[in-house]
Amino acid sequence: MLGGKRIPDRLYDQAELFVCHIKNKQWPEAKRCYDAVRDELCSMQADEEVMTEFFGERGERGVILKEGLFREEYVQKAYYEVAVRKEGRCRDRKDERRQKKQRISGNLYAVFRLYTEQIRLKILYRIQPGKSRKTGPERSRLQQYQIIKVRGYGMAYWLDTWSFPNSIEYEYKWEGKYGAKGEKRCRKVNITPEQIRKQNQMNREVRVRRLIKANFYPEDLWITIKYPKGTRKPLCRIKKDFSNFIDSLRGKYRRRGHVFKFIYRMEVGKRGGIHMHMVIPRIRSEDTDLLVQNSWKHGRIHFESIYEYGGYEDLAAYIVKQPDEEVMEQLSFFPEEDRSDFIRYGSSRNLVRPEPERRYRSRWTVRRLIEQGPEPSPGYYIDKNTVRTGVNRFTGMSYLYYTEVKVAPVQRPEGGG
Repeated sequence: MLGGKRIPDRLYDQAELFVCHIKNKQWPEAKRCYDAVRDELCSMQADEEVMTEFFGERGERGVILKEGLFREEYVQKAYYEVAVRKEGRCRDRKDERRQKKQRISGNLYAVFRLYTEQIRLKILYRIQPGKSRKTGPERSRLQQYQIIKVRGYGMAYWLDTWSFPNSIEYEYKWEGKYGAKGEKRCRKVNITPEQIRKQNQMNREVRVRRLIKANFYPEDLWITIKYPKGTRKPLCRIKKDFSNFIDSLRGKYRRRGHVFKFIYRMEVGKRGGIHMHMVIPRIRSEDTDLLVQNSWKHGRIHFESIYEYGGYEDLAAYIVKQPDEEVMEQLSFFPEEDRSDFIRYGSSRNLVRPEPERRYRSRWTVRRLIEQGPEPSPGYYIDKNTVRTGVNRFTGMSYLYYTEVKVAPVQRPEGGG
């Protein structure tokens, strides 16, 4: 049987994360936290005291005598919302299919006008050999739908919106070049491994930058954890020291009513010394630097405050940067299986993983946006350094990116989060 003193800290973190998800109305994530803790405690055969601490106690006829870390009303709310959304998605799929059929029927007249020219019909039939050459209403509904698909009449224009506490990112994307009428199609160019490597690196930087914006605030801490000069420890010992440091900080934050989360990167210096970088939340009512330093028993820690100028681009680029030649020379002294720990980043599992809200836009909306420029939302201004437009040479998609920044930035609220 599992006693209360041996309960892993991650189960308490899951309980705190459950409450955060409930407050943010993230019902599926809250349900997953509850299910994970329940399954783990059942598999470990936790005693009745532990189960009461987490899930409360019931009396006769289901009367709640004592609330646990997972409040009964929150659990029922999460399960209800997940069930309702699942049923709603089924209805939405049926409505979407019905609306799609209606759009196809409504666009038939425009399709017929678009393909009245003989040369376009010839191109169409080269793509679809063996089809009937009848035009107008005599063409079957299936053939009319294939015209839309082949010629790209229903070209997709969509907007991905990424919302953060202090900014909003907008990404417009569409297929093909806009306004390139009369131009010949460019010759297809094979993508080189170097181009793929650069694109993957760019995607990592964007992903980490958004991860920072979703979980951390200005004036949070960027710390560098060091060993005394000349210290050389095996990697397994360093991982153990780092794990103990994380567990100590997690307990201190929890006792002060705050959620501890982090992003870290382990590095080896040009002279072979190992150190770690971390982004952690600041407790505004405490001396967080002393709290962190007292948890590290093997050396000193350097502290800096992060700031959101540029959307944390420099910070994200540093976290995911690839080692240069000098660092690779130092890594050659490590075993092959240990080198990957120095060329990747890690994070806590309780981070909020941002997802975009996707909406579809008309061609004329995108055209007006390009010609007149974007307009900021009330309370925001557009960072001109973030406005970018062009064609992605890897995917072939045209794009327009820009970011709105809140005029009055918000700080981390009291009580963590």
